[in-house]
Amino acid sequence: MPKLLRPVPFGNALLDSLPRAAREVVAKACGPARLESGDILCKPSDRIQRVYFPTTACISLIAPSDGNETLEVGMVGNEGMFGITVLLDVKTSPLTGLVQGAGHALQMSASRFSRLAVDVAPLRKIAHRYLYVLTAQIAQTAACNRFHSLDSRLARWLLMTRDRAQSDTFRLTHKALASMLGVFPVIEWSRPLMRDGDDRTHGWEARCVAKTRGGETVGSAEAQCTRDEAPWSWTPTNKFYAS
Repeated sequence: MPKLLRPVPFGNALLDSLPRAAREVVAKACGPARLESGDILCKPSDRIQRVYFPTTACISLIAPSDGNETLEVGMVGNEGMFGITVLLDVKTSPLTGLVQGAGHALQMSASRFSRLAVDVAPLRKIAHRYLYVLTAQIAQTAACNRFHSLDSRLARWLLMTRDRAQSDTFRLTHKALASMLGVFPVIEWSRPLMRDGDDRTHGWEARCVAKTRGGETVGSAEAQCTRDEAPWSWTPTNKFYAS
């Protein structure tokens, strides 16, 4: 695994909060990683081979279910790490780690992280604190899924994604939104966008509805997808709302 050429800063708030001496020790154990959207870092019951500290990437934590549907219960960006259960000597993952937003991260082997957590007290302390924060996030998500409306839950996830993307614009697929909200997106209609005097399609507009497992429509949204510059970018024409 290639080592980092620069010891500090990392670009990950969790690691950047370490004292300089601890950061330099961790830097020697870390290597860079490029995470692509849709990459699965780990599945439930899989052995955790590597831990990741995102810098620009965003990782969704997906809860398993008995059926084909999924539900996002947490999110990891440049504020935290993926694979935190290794700190508890739990070597298998209880959740799926799915890369929601492509970007960069720092990585190290799970065994190396376990050793560093023992040897480097500041790392152990900050990792314990992050474990508390992540537990609180998952608990809050459970409360929101039970008591909040679909549009409120969507707003929360979009704000969380924005914070981690550090930008007002970011890419999300229908599948990612479905995982976030535990619903199924269905395209009601779509049509091409044409420019005056130009017979080439330069984009699409569509209406998407969200349905529950039983087929009940619980929300809808309209959006335009333009290809003025690759790749495709989505620009909502009106807010997502619950039916």
